[in-house]
Amino acid sequence: MYIWRICIFGENLRKKFTRKYQHLITNSIKILGITFGYKIEYTKINIENKMQKIAAKLETWKTRNLTLYGKVELLNSTALSQIWYVAKNLDIKKEYSDRIEKEIFKFLWHPLQYEPIKRQTIYLERKNA
Repeated sequence: MYIWRICIFGENLRKKFTRKYQHLITNSIKILGITFGYKIEYTKINIENKMQKIAAKLETWKTRNLTLYGKVELLNSTALSQIWYVAKNLDIKKEYSDRIEKEIFKFLWHPLQYEPIKRQTIYLERKNA
């Protein structure tokens, strides 16, 4: 655990312990499915990885004739749960959240080229919409 702190918190600690622990310091470490690292864009790595997996899952589900509620349940249970886990532990930039939102609505309205229901209405709870 001590070596992990050296990797994450950077240059000052690393300089102190470089000689003694040089063989243990790595560029990145994966903890509970999230990659952290020293001198890497770990947010980009984690989000890009999840986005690719989610896109592949959603692509297989696009061929099925699901209802709107079925698609929402599928998104919440399989796709968005992975993003929520990463977002709970990392700071996600606006560009990634915009991409995620775009992919969600593209899946939600798949055969259509437009959105027949406003996004503001979609975000409401079921009883209020």
